[in-house]
Amino acid sequence: MIAGSKTVGTLSPVVLVLAAMFLAACAGGQSRADTDDQEAALSHLQLGIHYMRQGRLNMAKEKMEESLRFDNRNAMAHATIALLYEQIEDQRMAQRHYRRALRLDGDDPAIRNTYGTYLCRQGEYREAEEELVKAARNRLYDTPEVAWTNAGACVRRIPDLEAAEEYFRNAIRARPDFTDALWHLADMQYERGEYLSARAFFQRMAEHGDMEPGAILLGVKIEDALGDRDEAERYAALLKRQHPDSEHADRLAELGYD
Repeated sequence: MIAGSKTVGTLSPVVLVLAAMFLAACAGGQSRADTDDQEAALSHLQLGIHYMRQGRLNMAKEKMEESLRFDNRNAMAHATIALLYEQIEDQRMAQRHYRRALRLDGDDPAIRNTYGTYLCRQGEYREAEEELVKAARNRLYDTPEVAWTNAGACVRRIPDLEAAEEYFRNAIRARPDFTDALWHLADMQYERGEYLSARAFFQRMAEHGDMEPGAILLGVKIEDALGDRDEAERYAALLKRQHPDSEHADRLAELGYD
């Protein structure tokens, strides 16, 4: 799922995930730094990402700018500072650095995926779809299911439900246990009134780890629609136990599961 809302000084879930991904990429790149300037650039970039993950955005910006002063041709550094500019709502600078990153390394599917999700958050759905599909089809991408799911989530907003379903199914073909894609498929089938199919996708998702409150609420709704009150009650109890203060738990009363 592509994260939506964010506030200055508080990192959105998507930024946290992407920052962690970039930090891992930087750690891998450290051994490839073949000049003192490149090594210094990577060091400053890693510090900047750490600060960004902590919500210390001024410090993060300072370190990332220092990184670019040492090595202005580091595509990952440009993509990372673009994330930061998006977070502080400077879209002009975010766009500038995303495009610079792609000019420097257009073959990096992770950067293209990140740019695609940025475009989607800006409402540029078709342009985002193009970037995300390119990332997903790149055979060098270790996690194409992520880009396929992002593409599906993006075009679902249009809404282009036929394309969205195709992309989500591509995601689970790439990785059958990818819960984000399974959630979308379960939710789409529920909205269509295909409750048995929704249950099947939901159960596949539920087999793989803890669920977010919105996912558990979907389980309540699916089982309620199928007339299985006991199973719906079980999910409702799980939601109240694990996420008692969530808005999703508050919605249980509307469904008759208070």
